[in-house]
Amino acid sequence: RELAERERVEDLLNYELKEIENVSPLSGEDEKLQAERKLLANAEKIFELSGKSFGVLYENDENVLSMLAQVRRHLEELAGLDVQAAQYLDDLQAAIASLRDLAEGIRAYLSSLDFSPRRLADIEQRLAQLERLKRKYSSDLDEILQVKAELAGRLSKLEDLAHAERTLKEALGVLDREYTRLAETLSESRGKAAPVLAEKVMEELGRLAMEQAKFLVSLETAERSSTDWQNEPSVPDASDNVGVGFFTSTGADRVEFLLSANQGEEARPLSRAVSGGELSRLMLTLRLVGLRVGRREAQATNETFIFDEIDAGIGGRVAEVVGQRLKALSAVRQVLCVTHQPQIASFADHHYRVEKFIEEGRTITSIEELRADERVEEIARMIGGSQRTEKTLEVARWLIDNAGNHRSEAGRQGGRQKGFKKALS
Repeated sequence: RELAERERVEDLLNYELKEIENVSPLSGEDEKLQAERKLLANAEKIFELSGKSFGVLYENDENVLSMLAQVRRHLEELAGLDVQAAQYLDDLQAAIASLRDLAEGIRAYLSSLDFSPRRLADIEQRLAQLERLKRKYSSDLDEILQVKAELAGRLSKLEDLAHAERTLKEALGVLDREYTRLAETLSESRGKAAPVLAEKVMEELGRLAMEQAKFLVSLETAERSSTDWQNEPSVPDASDNVGVGFFTSTGADRVEFLLSANQGEEARPLSRAVSGGELSRLMLTLRLVGLRVGRREAQATNETFIFDEIDAGIGGRVAEVVGQRLKALSAVRQVLCVTHQPQIASFADHHYRVEKFIEEGRTITSIEELRADERVEEIARMIGGSQRTEKTLEVARWLIDNAGNHRSEAGRQGGRQKGFKKALS
């Protein structure tokens, strides 16, 4: 489009740029010229006022400095009679010195004044040129200078378009070949990793009360439609994972996780196949398996994983396994978990109680971190409901102690990462 418009636009850009360059405005030039014009237009008054000021101070018969000299002589005589008057003499001497400096400054100012009628005419002409530019572009001089730079830049682009097009096509060809190489390598790696990931995920899901679940990784690789960029004016963008395009920010593959939660059901995309609790358990599994099978050793990061209602549909031994897995994950990531299962809650390092209450007709939700004794009481309440007994308290202590023993085995021998790897094993 720019090439097609070049001939039409180039003449206009050249005309406007030449117009500004002929005037050659400078930043703030109009303000300086206006100040100088004001000075020249009032030349007679300036001479008069500065001359009178100098005369009163120094040049007239009865000038200020001569009268102050008389005062000084009187004070000198007075100081000879009363030493307290000497302080006035010092103040007068300082005042006389300041006024002498002032008089010298005014005389120098008078000597420097040089008012030329020709200079005033030049200033008027220059200001008229600047005003015409300012009216045309509805801008001040700084903005006009920006317009000048923009015009020069647009002209430069128009003149360089043909060369730039060739250069860009060459660079695009290099990137095309590099992208294709990387995309093929990535597709190959994904093809090898997909069945391994599926197998590991199903093994882990079996321990989380999803023994009948079937997990699949669907991998679809797009075919390139053309090897000539000139014949491919629109490059597909599948970054939103809608459809499959060869050129995307994530390679030429469309990857989708499929799950059949129950035997006999067809494996479908996660968004249409799982409940909230099942999805939470699957995400926990994916995070753990991903860290376990990755070639790099798991490193602690500032990521936070949030699991809500991960305990839906489970209990007993399975809930304890979920708690162990969450604990293992917390060795390298911060984990927040909302749960109603005491077996899961007992594995947490910190407990927060969430409550709702009515205040002034509104429902308010509060959250409070629990102390060690409050943790025991809250887990006992989760076990026995409102019927809190010494037996439920004993069970709650046992759960926390048992989770603590697990943490000791998993995290205290060899640091957090060594504990994490041991927990996974």
